[in-house]
Amino acid sequence: MKLTYTIIAFFMMIGPMHAQIDSAEVYRQLFEEDEQLDPVLIIEDNNYSTKLEKPEKDEDEDEGIPIFVSIQPALYFPNNANANYYNGSVKDITYNQNYIIQTVWDNTNNKRTIKDDLFLNDDQYNSVKFDESNFNYNMKYDIGLMIGFQAFVAFKPRLSLMLDFNFVSLNTASYITISVPDYESPNPDINSNVIKMNVYGKEQRFITDLGVHYIIGKQSLKYYVEGGANLLMAKSTDNYFTTGEEGKEHTWNLKQTTNNTAQSTITSITFGGFAGAGLFFKMNEDFAFELGTAVAVNNVKFPGYDKYLSNIQLNIRIIYLSKNSKL
Repeated sequence: MKLTYTIIAFFMMIGPMHAQIDSAEVYRQLFEEDEQLDPVLIIEDNNYSTKLEKPEKDEDEDEGIPIFVSIQPALYFPNNANANYYNGSVKDITYNQNYIIQTVWDNTNNKRTIKDDLFLNDDQYNSVKFDESNFNYNMKYDIGLMIGFQAFVAFKPRLSLMLDFNFVSLNTASYITISVPDYESPNPDINSNVIKMNVYGKEQRFITDLGVHYIIGKQSLKYYVEGGANLLMAKSTDNYFTTGEEGKEHTWNLKQTTNNTAQSTITSITFGGFAGAGLFFKMNEDFAFELGTAVAVNNVKFPGYDKYLSNIQLNIRIIYLSKNSKL
């Protein structure tokens, strides 16, 4: 009987041990399978690390809105309209219904100097009365050298908001003529001497442009177009005529603001528009340049003329590109 119990107890012990052996065998096989799967897991890790690089590229691409800056020297071709505000003929600026130059001529403090400069006697000097015949030489603006500074805010790689500031100084010159009797001739009322006096004007213009700038083309040499609105401030800085020999000239101001209304009319501020086009060339990652032209339609409200006219400029821009430029 005891032997029977002993045999039963032995087999009962072997059963759990066999189960433990079977379990260990299963774990061992699983572990070996895991070892076989290790290369697969490493590949998946590499793929995961590659995916992590994409956000870094996105950050590089999203560095903010590119802002370019440039300097622009240009030739400024003013409109071909007469600049006769500067020759003293404008009837809108008079003193006691006389031309401004007449007030200079009638000033007794000036008489002796002007007489000596022009070699006139008292009768000749006193005979001069200015009218439209004295201003038969129209004044024209000379070509000016303009300097400008631009900033471009690129909302798209080739489309930018453009803001620039430009300055140009303009000169104009002509003659004022006087006809004086020749008292040495038999008929002084018929025979007369014509004398020319040089007259000059100087004007400054400050121009602010606000518009859009778009680059076209896929090659290294591209094109650009631009357009928008502008603000023009024109200021008459000097206006005078001269008498006397070269090198010994005397200047006489035609902007005597104490005797006329010129003090309220020498500055003009108006709005206008502009459009331009040209070539765009990228030299390297940092610099590009543009060669082009622009036409602006503006109004200068000076006495004697007040209408919108076109002005043309030929410009070169040297552009400094931002580091994240996509051009």
